[in-house]
Amino acid sequence: MGSLAAFGVGGLRERFHLKVLVETGTGLGDGIVAGLEAGFELIHSIEIDEGLFQRARRRFVGEQRVRLHCGHSIDQLPQILRTFREPALFWLDGHYPGADHVHGDYTAEANPSRRLPLQDECRLLADAADARSVILVDDVRIYTGQDWHYEQCVSAPWDLRKPLGSLNLSHFASTHVATAFWWMEGYLLLEPRLGEQGSGDSIPFGPRS
Repeated sequence: MGSLAAFGVGGLRERFHLKVLVETGTGLGDGIVAGLEAGFELIHSIEIDEGLFQRARRRFVGEQRVRLHCGHSIDQLPQILRTFREPALFWLDGHYPGADHVHGDYTAEANPSRRLPLQDECRLLADAADARSVILVDDVRIYTGQDWHYEQCVSAPWDLRKPLGSLNLSHFASTHVATAFWWMEGYLLLEPRLGEQGSGDSIPFGPRS
């Protein structure tokens, strides 16, 4: 389980003129807090677990910038995308619903599309989201099958034409450039090609106090 606060998301917001953050996997709401602190004007967060959703509702009651959605990300994302027509930051962290915060059982969800929705989420975003959007994927280790946990961050460009473990992200190859961050559980950052070849080098990355 990674953290949105590990990235300088305020810098991403400014660099790509982003006002909206969309998160899959609310969890305890820490990603929402990071988005609020980074200055996003609107934050949509999707949580499939009813208990965690209700907990987030209590935590963020009265916060006008936050919109909470309960359900499967593949059902909720199309509805959210219809509410705005501009680039956004998508923080994709909806793996193993409830396992990290509720029951601790990573095999509890039998449906693979609900247990690991990332491939379907990316396919949907490639088709429906603004091509100027930024996409940040958490827990890349799950999809590569590698058993690692790096304490020191190592980053490198990733060719989106190549599979990343079980992930096929080639539908972004013409619109985005990617950087893999091998730190904690692994991250993948997809930046839009805006006449500038983003390599992730300008993104502050590491633990935040």
